[in-house]
Amino acid sequence: MLAELSKDIRFDVVIVEYVFFSRALNCFGSGVLKVIDTIDVFSNRYERMIQQGLKPNWYSASPQEEARGLGRADVVIAISVEDQQVLSGLVPDKKVVTVGHIVPLHAPLLNHLSKTGKMLFVGSANPMNVQAVSFFMDNVLPLIRNQCPSAQLLVAGGVCNLLEDNDSYVKIGKLADLRPIYAAVDVVTQFLPKIGA
Repeated sequence: MLAELSKDIRFDVVIVEYVFFSRALNCFGSGVLKVIDTIDVFSNRYERMIQQGLKPNWYSASPQEEARGLGRADVVIAISVEDQQVLSGLVPDKKVVTVGHIVPLHAPLLNHLSKTGKMLFVGSANPMNVQAVSFFMDNVLPLIRNQCPSAQLLVAGGVCNLLEDNDSYVKIGKLADLRPIYAAVDVVTQFLPKIGA
C-alpha cells in the first residue's frame, strides 16, 4: 500500500514513529525526506528494565538492529538530549535532533492563594510510572509528610488504571484538560526512573 501511495502521490517528507516501523521508509525514493520520530531508545531496553526491577515488556532491540532501522532515515528525532546522545552514537552519519514533548502553552491559572499541600503526578499507563509512584510513596512521601503532615499526592492519567487503591494517594484518572488540576496543586512531581538512555 505504501509503495502504491508513493507512486501516486509526490511526498516531500515521510515520518514514522518508532524505529520498528522504519522499514516503511524503504517504500519511498531518494527524493523524499525520511524521518523517524524515535519516541524512545530501544537498544537493550530489556536490560535497563531489569536493572530498574521491572519485568521487560513490549519492544527491545540490539544496538545493531536499532542502528539498521535508524539508518533508513535521513533525520532522526530524539525526545531528550540523553536519547540524542545515544542515538547519535548508533548512527553517527545521520542528523539526530531533539524535539521534546510538544504541548500547548497556557497562562497559569492562579486561582488559589493559600498553599494546599497537594502534589501531582501525571503519567501514562506503563510499568515505569507505576514503579515511580511506588518509589515516591515508599521513599519520598514519608519524608515530606514528616515536615508537612497534610501533604497529599494526586495521581492523574492512565497510570491510575494500573495502580492499586491506596491511602497514600488519590487517583484522579484521565483528564481532558490538565489546567484546572495544575492550578489546584502546589507541586507537579516528575519521578520517572531513567529507562530511555
